[in-house]
Amino acid sequence: MASVTGSFSVNVKPGVVPPPALALNPSTGALPDETEGVALPVAGDLVAQVSGGVPPYTFAITGLPAGVNAAENPPNADGSVDIVLEGTPAAGSASGSPYTVGVVVTDAGPAAASARRPLSVRQAVS
Repeated sequence: MASVTGSFSVNVKPGVVPPPALALNPSTGALPDETEGVALPVAGDLVAQVSGGVPPYTFAITGLPAGVNAAENPPNADGSVDIVLEGTPAAGSASGSPYTVGVVVTDAGPAAASARRPLSVRQAVS
């Protein structure tokens, strides 16, 4: 039986730890009730906090009443990002209540996460 001798080298990359999974928190539960003609808090109402995955994040939101929109706040100290509602529910928006607010977040991975949360709008008090 013949034997072969020789040498070879192996390049081993340092361990690469994958990022934690993209997550939305909370992803369920009702959003705070709103009232027609009353501005939402200056800091906005939190729809979801986005964490994990590979930033930057993009988001799409559906099911908002007239006069309300969504915004992405600057990153938090831990790198997470808050998606909030801002604005003022328009007169007559209570007639469409409750709304189902849907948010889909995609990271640069591209991974995606989604949430659906109910939002109630009350009529303005005269």
